Parts: sequence; C-alpha cells; structure tokens
Amino acid sequence: MQVKYIWIEEYKNLKGLGFNLNSGSNEKFEYDQGELRVTKEDIIIPTDFYSNNIKGITAVVGRNGSGKTNFSEFLNYNLAHARNGGLSTYILGKGIIVLENKIFVQENISLINKKELENEGYQVIFYENATLDKGQGELQWHKMEKNKYIYYNPNFEFRILDMASGRENIINISTSYLSQNDRYNTMRHELPDVYSYRKKQGTDMLLAHYRNDKLRESDLILNFPAIAKLISRTPHILTLTIDHPSENNLLNHNLYRDESHLTKSRKTIETFLNEKYSDLIRLSSFQQFKIKGDEYESEFNLPIEFKKEQFKRFFLLNFLRVYLYLNPDIILSKEFLLSFIYDAEKKYSDEVEPDLLKIKILLIEFLRLCKSDNTNNKVQHGYYLDSDKREINVLDLFRNEILDTRKDHAVETFVKLVDKTKKILKGELHFHYQFNHKLSSGEQNLLNFYSRFYWAKEQVVRLESDEYGIEGERIVIFIDEGEIALHPEWQRRYFKLVVDFLSELFDDREIQLIITTHSPFVLSDIPKEHIIFLKPNEETGNAEIANFNRDETFGANIYTLLSDSFFMEEGTIGEFAKGKIEKTLSLLSQTGELSVNDINFIDTIINAVGEPLIKMQLEKLRTEKLEESIIQRMQKRIDELEANQNKRSDDQD
Repeated sequence: MQVKYIWIEEYKNLKGLGFNLNSGSNEKFEYDQGELRVTKEDIIIPTDFYSNNIKGITAVVGRNGSGKTNFSEFLNYNLAHARNGGLSTYILGKGIIVLENKIFVQENISLINKKELENEGYQVIFYENATLDKGQGELQWHKMEKNKYIYYNPNFEFRILDMASGRENIINISTSYLSQNDRYNTMRHELPDVYSYRKKQGTDMLLAHYRNDKLRESDLILNFPAIAKLISRTPHILTLTIDHPSENNLLNHNLYRDESHLTKSRKTIETFLNEKYSDLIRLSSFQQFKIKGDEYESEFNLPIEFKKEQFKRFFLLNFLRVYLYLNPDIILSKEFLLSFIYDAEKKYSDEVEPDLLKIKILLIEFLRLCKSDNTNNKVQHGYYLDSDKREINVLDLFRNEILDTRKDHAVETFVKLVDKTKKILKGELHFHYQFNHKLSSGEQNLLNFYSRFYWAKEQVVRLESDEYGIEGERIVIFIDEGEIALHPEWQRRYFKLVVDFLSELFDDREIQLIITTHSPFVLSDIPKEHIIFLKPNEETGNAEIANFNRDETFGANIYTLLSDSFFMEEGTIGEFAKGKIEKTLSLLSQTGELSVNDINFIDTIINAVGEPLIKMQLEKLRTEKLEESIIQRMQKRIDELEANQNKRSDDQD
C-alpha cells in the first residue's frame, strides 16, 4: 500500500504540518480548517526513475533540530503497529494518514468533507489511538501487514523507538535498538540487567552487539555475492570461534528437569559431558607440548592436527549440550556420546543419530579446508584469575579456526555447516564467526549498513512464513541520516549505493523509501519535487516547511547547494577561519600604521587562505594599506622637513 500523505496535528515540535510523500501516485493532499483537499497532478518524473522496483523516494531535509527524526518516529509509531493479528495502541497518533485509497483520521480531528472524499472513491476510517483500533468490518488488522516496514538509524543515542521486531510489523535495525536487544540473540542470558557483583551471570551488552553485528556482516558476505560490487574490498578471511559458557548461556543450562521421569538418565549424561569438558580444558593434557612455564603462565607449541582435533571435540561437545537441552526427551547412550565426540566418521543406527552425523561430517570437511598455525601460545592460568577467565585462556589455544573463503567449496561447506546447525538447534548456535578485514571506517560503515538490511530481509521472510504471517507487497524503508559519519566522497556516492543495493536486495517486491538527511550531497541526487525542506521556527522552535532558494536540486553543484542559506546561514567558511579573516579585514581597515606583529599576522592569514577570491581581495587591501602607510610616512617626512626649514628661517630672522 502506498503511503501517500501524513498530516500531524501535534508530535513534539511538529504541529499542524502536512507531508505529501512520493509514493508513485499523482495525488496531492492538503488539510486546512477541517477539509482534506485532493488534487491530481501530472507525474513529471517517471515511476521507474530510481529503479524498476523503487516506486517512490521522499527526502526530508533540514538542519539539526528541524524535526526530521520526529517525523520518522511519528511515521513508525502510526504505520508499523500491526503484527500477528494484534495492534499496538500505546501512543496517540494525532493526525491523518493516507494509505492507498484509505484515509485514517484520528477521531478528535475534524473532517468536514468526508462524504465528498468517499464519493471520490476514498475510504475514510476514524481511529482512537492507532489506525484500525476501533475495528472496521472487512478491513482487518492483518491486512495492514501487506506493508513491511524497516527503520535504520546509524546513530548510537538514548532516543530509542519502543518498537520490538516480532511484536510489530517493523524491523528496527537502528544502532540504538540493536545495541539494547542483541543480547537476546545468539548470546542468550537470563539476567540481562544485573548489579555489578552478579555481572558474570548476565550478558555484556556491547559484546553481544559487536558479535551480532559481525555475524550479520558475515552472513551478508557469505550469502549475497552482489556485495562485491558495492564495497571495494570484499573480506575473505573468516574466523569461527567456539563459545565459552560465560559467553553463551545455552551452554550453562542443566540438561535435566526435576519433574521429568528422565531426570536420572539426563543427570548421567550431564555428568559425562562435564567430565569430557574438564578433560578437554585441562592444561595437563597438553603437557607433552609444554615448552616452559610456572604456576601462573605456560607456553605451548601445539601441532596443527592436535589443535584441529581439540577444536572438533569441543565443537561437538558443546553442540551436544545445546542439542540435548533443546530436546529434553532425547536420551543418548554413553557409547554414542563417546564415539561421536572422539571417533572419526562412523555410522549409527539410532533414528536421531544420522542427522547428528551430518554435523560431524560437515565439521570435518570444514576443518580440512581451514588454515591453522603451530605458533607458540602463552596461557595465563594463575590462581588470581577466576575460573571462567582461566578456562577462556586455555580455550583460546584451540577454539579458533580460520577459513579462506576463496578456496573451492569453502563458502558452500561453511554455509551448510551453519544452516544445518541452526536447523538442528532450532535457530541457535554454540559458536560465532566473523570476517577479519582492514576496511576503512567508511567501508566498514557501508558494510554494516548493507548487512543490517540483509538481516532485516531475512526477518521479514521469517515473519511472513510463520503461522500468522502475511505475505508483503511493499517494503517501506525509513533511513534516518544514514550518511552520517561518512567521508564526503562516500557521501557523494551514498545515495546511488543505497538505491542499487536495496533495489537488488528486495527485487521481489515494491519499495518506498523515506529518508531524512541534512546533507547537500544527497540532495544533488534527488529531484526537488521529491524533497521536503524543514526548518525550525526561530520564535516557537516548532518545525515548518521551508522554501529552498534554488530552482532545482538534481544534478546541482554540491558547493552551490551548500552555500544556500537553507544549509549555511553564514556561508561555507569555517567559523574559526571566518574569525581570523574578519580580524585581518579589521586591521586592514583601521586608520594609522600597522605594527610589525600586525603585518606578520596579516601575511600569515593571506598565505593560508585557500579561496582564491578571498585571497585576492585580502592581498589587494594589504597592498593598498601598505602603500597608504608609505605615503603617510613620506608625507610625515615632508612635513618634518618643512617644519625644520621654517624653523631655520625664523631663527635667521
């Protein structure tokens, strides 16, 4: 459904403002004094102007404090609140929203031409807090889910939209949201908010966010080959790391339940796995490879094959712990557990075991492709470390394996291993992985942007396929100042990269893109007809729609756009440099002669100025000032000589 028009009665600094959004429609709306007027205009710019499936792009532009992010919040709260047959109504959306031919009006807002709009083919629907919260017969909540929403903001701030993916029809991939919620993905801990003395029982928020961002980046690189066209250097060195129980709470749970009739057998399995865990982590088992050490630190030279074997055993042991925890009714014999962890490939007759054997076969193939080294490794294991830290230090000897994804079948094998593990472990993992790279900060920001949207699409597909899922027709994407922190050259290229990537990623559905920005780099890629200019009212602080002085924005020179008073009230020179130039002008315009220090200051500034016109004008003023000083000194000397001559004449008389 096309999002055509939004009128906001009041939301923060947005009061009585209407926004016509470029949705591919030729309708223009205006709400004034209780009447919603609709006019039809010729579409000057074709609907496939940006790409075949991007049907509309609207840019909301303005300086800081103009209300751009408030606009995004209002849209998100009032459009993306339907999920699984339910409706979120925790915020009052006071306004008018036009979707396709449906006009949603908050019930306290007057609409005097309702019948006229209905005669023109529009369906007028009143709501209390959120669209459809009063029920409208055949128009059900779930039909609102035909629009899928994605919200992206790269800033890390305390301003977090309270919208949880899975509860509402939106995938929130903003940094602020993910940094709070990534601890519930992959690294699952039961005590996310704990006091410092219980910290080890909870999840480290930033570590969880970092690892999940790296997982998202890795999944993009592994599964979306087109990414090679969008970043200059595609990373190819992948590291898989086995989790420690302090990092992944799935490894902490007991395998038995007190109420289960299987408790005794499960306790036996628990004891067995704990014993094998201790065997693998015990430093004394590496004694034959010990080079030197004392009670606090040891150095080992572990052969490659030994490291790989340890990695395989620990991987399979942790896999079993999670598998058995997630499947409480399954009992495996000690013989199977022992052979599964320690033996080479072997076939079993149990109906459960063949699926597990596929994990083992894929793991062995993965290790065959991995590159290891046998460099010396120092391990701190003194008594001043807590048990978790000592175990992690030992685990670091062999828990990392490195894969060069350029090898034949490397990507295919690894993806199969991950997918098979997720399938058996019900979407969970007992390890994490990431690509090692030396990308610039700009390339890293872009890679992160791409990976989050790739992950968002996966979530959309997953939600569509669940029991209550509704297949979407249109993706409405909000990008809130997405170009922030990018180098100017990346900002110049940013819009095209976004359009190319999103149109290919969502090639199976229509896209409507709504972006906020304060960058003239973005403006030069968008026709003026698709831009809304906001500015804060100097007296009230409320936002208002502004006029832009330029005739056109598309293809305009970036410096010309930047010099417009809409962006820069005082021109395009830095404030510090401006102060120095103003001081230079003041010195050159004052009466009287310049001191040596003043002349040195003026010369320093003139030599440093990079703008040719300013430099030329300053040089001209300097020359005139110095010539004036020379004339003044000469005139003074003439005056002095004349005075002396007159004095001599008087003395002779």
